[in-house]
Amino acid sequence: MSTRTDSLLDDPQLRAFLPLLLAAWADGDLAADERAQIVAQLGEAPWLRPAGRALVRAWLDPNDPPDAHELAQLRGTLDRALANLDAADRRSLSRAATALADAENPEATKVAHTLLRELGLGGAHGPRPQGISPTTLPVTSLTAALDGAQVDVRRRARAFLDDPERRMYGLSKDAQRDKVRAWLGELSATGLLDLAFPGVTSEVADLQPFMTLFETLALGDLSLVVKTGVQVGLFGGSLYFLGTERHHARLADTASLRLRGCFAMSEVGHGSNVAALETIVRYDAATHELVLHTPREAARKEWIGGAAEDAQVATVFAQLEVAGENHGVHAFLVPLRDDEGNPLPGVRIGDCGWKMGLNGVDNGRLWFDQVRVPVEALLDRFATLDASGTYASPIASRSRRFFTMLGTLVGGRICVGSAGVSVAKSALAIAIRYSLARRQFGPETGEIPLLRYPTHQRRLLPPLATTYVLSLAFERLRARFAEVHAADEDADTRELEAEAAGLKVAATWHATRTVQLAREACGGQGYLGVNRLPDLRADSDVFSTFEGDNTVLLQLVAKSLVSRFQRDL
Repeated sequence: MSTRTDSLLDDPQLRAFLPLLLAAWADGDLAADERAQIVAQLGEAPWLRPAGRALVRAWLDPNDPPDAHELAQLRGTLDRALANLDAADRRSLSRAATALADAENPEATKVAHTLLRELGLGGAHGPRPQGISPTTLPVTSLTAALDGAQVDVRRRARAFLDDPERRMYGLSKDAQRDKVRAWLGELSATGLLDLAFPGVTSEVADLQPFMTLFETLALGDLSLVVKTGVQVGLFGGSLYFLGTERHHARLADTASLRLRGCFAMSEVGHGSNVAALETIVRYDAATHELVLHTPREAARKEWIGGAAEDAQVATVFAQLEVAGENHGVHAFLVPLRDDEGNPLPGVRIGDCGWKMGLNGVDNGRLWFDQVRVPVEALLDRFATLDASGTYASPIASRSRRFFTMLGTLVGGRICVGSAGVSVAKSALAIAIRYSLARRQFGPETGEIPLLRYPTHQRRLLPPLATTYVLSLAFERLRARFAEVHAADEDADTRELEAEAAGLKVAATWHATRTVQLAREACGGQGYLGVNRLPDLRADSDVFSTFEGDNTVLLQLVAKSLVSRFQRDL
């Protein structure tokens, strides 16, 4: 027996607390904050000797949990001490505490009963199934293994999310937007957003750290995640991937939020069918300017995150027409507001208003009425207009140029999919912890935790296993994304795009199913806003729509598989 366990069993002042100390680790009934509550209450007990206080702190130290041998020794001692009690008394921690208590320490019995009651452990417990021995998982090493290569990024992101002020529920739309706007500023101040632009605002080699940041932030408020994605993932990403050096010069201001932008691709009439967008940009040879116009109501830009209130500029996707010839969809950097926040001439801005979820994001609508911008507004990595108005592109094929341009933005699809995995993790963490604390039914008068029931295990553990698989799959996909984009610019990215599409579909639909399952597994408690599940459900539901409608993406996957089959024949 270890010295720690030996001392615990020999201290008469602590005998009443032995059932509670065992329950703190053996059954997984108590969370870290609840173990801290035990330490705090016993630490303030004037009747407890300092050595006893130190022993309790050592036994409940989260960095040095008891091993399986120590727990087995403690359980064996308790079983022998309680052998003379009837079955009902042995299943009650309160009665067991009374039976073990030293008659000369009534205060100990009283405090033990109070703690058991406050921690919800005062009722009768069902017997532990035979053949199951208590174990303590190596939490630190498991966390390191699951965190993958980006341990420091995950640590910093979790530290940011740990602030209790970065949680909200039940607020108005305007209050949610104000909070998320402030949080984004605080996140920018940490320097983490610099990871979005490797080689420009940070020294990291590729986008894996930023994509990991996005996934980890999705364990918290999802409006903040989307707002972050719009600012640096979509808007900043368009400058980074579709622009050239003159556009890259604005990336530092993008990461610091001195320049707030949005990503104006979707239209009322065209969401998935980007090639058919109707917004038009015509080259005016007389003034050497580009003229941007919304030709009809169905061509207005819709669901544009950040447009309703915050964005000063937009990356606008539109058909480029030069000398009467349409060259297809290109991206343009277009100012939206002046320094006072007012729409510029020719720009009309609307607010999408209250949504099913993500109400911390200011989604808006955009119309353009013959808005003039300089030729330099064209994001010109894949196409240029020279001083004479001559259009040129290193990719002659219009369709290949279009798909190459969109292919550079596949990172956003990977981020949304991995955020879906984080949503599933959050929902399952809530439901599984609840199933360990919530006791229901059992033999005779005893009640046992929900997770002891095979039906509840079948409910929660298969999606938990699926979540682990998806988490590891996205770790691999991020590495492949970095590898492909570090290669030659002409590298074939079609297989990567298909894999990203397939995993995005699998992860986001899994998230939707898992949140609903977790809500049901928590009964009425899962319906309370304070328990997060309602917001997780509402905020993540749209994940199956943005960054590619899931049903449409499955067609892309099917096409890729058929094409590969044909090539292999």
